[in-house]
This record gives sequence, C-alpha cells and structure tokens, in this order.
Amino acid sequence: MSTRLTTALHFLERPSSQTQARFLQSSLKAMEGLGDKPSLASAKGRKGTPAEILSAVAGGACFEAIDLYSEVSSYKQLAFGWSSSASLQPADRIGVISTAELDEAAHEALVEEVRSEAELAYSYRFSRDLMKGPTLYAFGMSAGLGYSPEEMNEAGRISSWREHLWEIAETEAQPGVRELFTWNLIRDEILDREVVGVRLEDWIASRKGHSLQRSGSVHVWRIQAAEAIAASNILRDLLIA
Repeated sequence: MSTRLTTALHFLERPSSQTQARFLQSSLKAMEGLGDKPSLASAKGRKGTPAEILSAVAGGACFEAIDLYSEVSSYKQLAFGWSSSASLQPADRIGVISTAELDEAAHEALVEEVRSEAELAYSYRFSRDLMKGPTLYAFGMSAGLGYSPEEMNEAGRISSWREHLWEIAETEAQPGVRELFTWNLIRDEILDREVVGVRLEDWIASRKGHSLQRSGSVHVWRIQAAEAIAASNILRDLLIA
C-alpha cells in the first residue's frame, strides 16, 4: 500500500525529555500494533536500536531530531519506503507519525497518550501517497510533485506552511490552522475567531458533515471528506496554506 496515514502534532511548548520519550514510546506501540517493528532509530546522526535512543532521550539527552524506522534493503526502500515511521523535532515542537495501514484507532490512541503527558497546540491527520513524502509534508516540505499548475499551486501552499512554522518558532507563538482535514485538533482561540460573520464554533454547529468534540482547551473537529474541500473554500481567510 502506497498511501500513508499521518498525524502531525504541534506541542504547546518545547517537549520535555519525558514528553519526547512518551511520544516515541506511543509511536512504537502504534507501529507494533499494526505489525511493524521499527529496528532502527537515529538522533542527530547517532544510530541505534529504538530502545537505545529511547533510553538516551529519557535520560535527558538533547537531540535536534529523532527518527524511528524499519531497516530494509535499499532496493526495497526505493520501491516501498518504510512501513511506518515516527519523527520528532523538539525545537520546532513538532512530532509526526506515519503508518502504512489506515488505522484511525491507533492514531487516536497515540494522540490521547501524548496529550496525557503534554498539552498540544494543534494537530491534524491526513492520507498522502508515499511518493509525495507525507512526513516531509507535515514539516512543510514538498516531494514528488511535478510542474503542472495544480502541483505548483500545492507546492506553494506547502511552502507557505513552512514559512509559518519558521515565523512562530522565532516568536514562540502558536500555529494557525494549516488546511481543513477530516480530523483536526484545534484550541479555544481558533474556535472564537469570526468567520463569515459568526464565531467558528457556531459555524461548525450549523454545518452538515461537521462535528466538534470538546475536550479541555483543545477540541477535535471532524469533517466528512466530501465537505472538507467546500469548507476550505468558505473559510479561506482562516487558513494558512
């Protein structure tokens, strides 16, 4: 299967060593639950087993980036990519998990486990073809796109998100809404914004195909796939990309 289900998590603050360890442990649990057992991990050029890197993180080691992935032969990697992977960039306050199997429950459980350890500012979930770099997409980088007008436009939107992430990294502000996906985790501040003359929360309540599950200061906004594009067009001024 070439499609990857990917969840991007934006932490409210730079994740502590304990939070980083929880994210990595939860990611491993989700991967193994789908039948994949990552055998390698890397952190700022240091490679080892997931257990070794996890131990270093839990012990307070500071890494710019941490990745978990399966070891496969080069030709298999080129043909199929990793079955699943997890990436964490603490300084950017971003964690990403991407799995080959479209298992919403595993991703839901991971988000809840991470939320029990640290507060999230924003999160979203999407499906994307492996050749278009779902993990890179989450970090605001494009891959596998051509030069058609549609693909050039998509590349521009991806770049806009990366520029937004750079801006908030410098100011320690919280991320806005990237685009509208079928699963979005948004905070109170976003719900209070005015869109088309009403509060966003009221607009969501008035629309078919939308549901809002309140939970603490961040809330799950689900949108039926057929409605997501139409909603994005209506709420264009709310979105970053």
